[in-house]
Amino acid sequence: MRLPRHADRLLCRPDSMTILLTGHDDGPAHLRADRLVAQGQQALGLPASRVPCRPRAPRDWPPGTRGSLSHWGPFTLCLLHRGTGCHWGVDIEGVPEWQTAQDILSVALGPSERALLDHGSDALLWQAAAVFSAKESVYKAVYPSVGRVLEFDAIRLAARPSGGALVFAPSAELLAFFSARRRITVPVFHLGEAVLSFCRMEDARAARVDDKEQPPEIRAPRAYRDQAP
Repeated sequence: MRLPRHADRLLCRPDSMTILLTGHDDGPAHLRADRLVAQGQQALGLPASRVPCRPRAPRDWPPGTRGSLSHWGPFTLCLLHRGTGCHWGVDIEGVPEWQTAQDILSVALGPSERALLDHGSDALLWQAAAVFSAKESVYKAVYPSVGRVLEFDAIRLAARPSGGALVFAPSAELLAFFSARRRITVPVFHLGEAVLSFCRMEDARAARVDDKEQPPEIRAPRAYRDQAP
């Protein structure tokens, strides 16, 4: 499966209240984002509520929604969720060349994490991009609760890449906000020359008694599950 070019497409529905779209063109990324948010609202049955995306500024989401964006070259991913009890992160990364992969591994992973990867094979290139992307997705999802940019060791890879998902252990810093999250599982998918990931985290600041929804089972369409790293 590859990212569609010169078109906007639905990639998947992570759950019944969430949609993941991709767009591709040669125009500005923030305009692609605006277009995809509008399409996501329509698909989720939400009234049109335009909140323009400002270049190089945090995204303001339409009322009653949460979401996340990621840009890679002429591609934009937009994940939109109907509801406010959780936060999402989405990220797309290109599969790197060998030297770039080594640089990613040395910066974004500790020794115990690197030991879990398939060194000496081409799979390492995909795994380097996948782990980097997954960490970015988690950090986007926790930022509204934590309120600051985290270092790469805020979560660590806890198991070998398998079955289309990566499993991370949160640091003590994150456990202070998400005490019930002893493990964070992030779906990761190959899209030709790129890797996609997304993450859902509860809003740690929400203390409402009526907001205790359980995280849904997140499954991608079979076409994506069959291409798991």
